[in-house]
Amino acid sequence: KYRAFGLTTRSNFELFSIPKTEVPDVCDLMITKLARLSNMPDELADSPILTKTTEGVQYHVNNIATFLIREDNQIIIQQYADQDALVECILMKGVMSAYFTSKGYTVFNGAAVLIQSEVHLLLGGPGIGISAVAATFHKLGHSVLSDEVIVLKMDDNGLSLIPSLTY
Repeated sequence: KYRAFGLTTRSNFELFSIPKTEVPDVCDLMITKLARLSNMPDELADSPILTKTTEGVQYHVNNIATFLIREDNQIIIQQYADQDALVECILMKGVMSAYFTSKGYTVFNGAAVLIQSEVHLLLGGPGIGISAVAATFHKLGHSVLSDEVIVLKMDDNGLSLIPSLTY
């Protein structure tokens, strides 16, 4: 079991980027990787990145993997490439963003840093240096609550941030 994005996740493959946890029988999300296919099926060649199907939301990355985000808190992965780290990177960023969006959360690209009891959000497109700024804040002794993906939840108590990265 793993702990990521505030969820206890069970998976049939090792997730390298998130910490393992010893939480008893609790499982918020199940991630299952099916047997790897040597080639991507021809019918997926022209698939858009995100598609709503009768089974759930399909997140397709051409020649890498197809992820099915089901309503019952399961993500099914059909992998085509040999690059497990790349598949996990896509899972942790794009697929988890799509998962939280489908559950009504608000998702941004950026980082969240805790400075003197206040959360500061650094927002912007990928590749502009937000992670470097967050790492600098971490070196200065501040807590980085999330990097790459910011997940916000609105409920009766107001707005909450779901931490997505452990530094």
